[in-house]
Amino acid sequence: GRLPPTIRSRCQHVAFAVPSWQEGIAWLEVRGIPPERGELLLRLAGGAPLAVLRVFDEPYLKRRIEIATCLDRLIQGTNPLELARMFVRADAEADLRVIHGIIADALRLRLTGTTESVRNRDLVPLLRSLDRAMEGRGLYAVLDAVTTDRRAAVSASNPNIGLLFEALLIEMRGY
Repeated sequence: GRLPPTIRSRCQHVAFAVPSWQEGIAWLEVRGIPPERGELLLRLAGGAPLAVLRVFDEPYLKRRIEIATCLDRLIQGTNPLELARMFVRADAEADLRVIHGIIADALRLRLTGTTESVRNRDLVPLLRSLDRAMEGRGLYAVLDAVTTDRRAAVSASNPNIGLLFEALLIEMRGY
């Protein structure tokens, strides 16, 4: 998709299907990832085993739990400005991607009533808490805000990350 159209028009398109769930878990197991862990990672990666190896490593999982804990503390009433400090020295786009996934899962859970389509299945209690705390309209508004913030974080505008997360967490708290 990043190739210029003039080059793409001269290329043959070959579509590769995502491997089956069992193939993905088996492939990850050969690479040293236990099946239980592989299932969680594969779910987070949307079924793409190569993405598991490229993005979803142990530091990512640790940071994901830290962010989930932060969101839980926000729901419990912790000051958003205090919580925003944990994001200042981190990779803003990666953190926003995690928040986006958690909020999207809370919406999936709300809309379907089941955990079948939820990627962050280990965070279901948090997802239910977010759903109760923000309700559908708030979840949509926060998802839009996170999407906007993700664009800003990777843009050339060089936003103040501390202020970006303060505003996001205050908005989340408002719902």
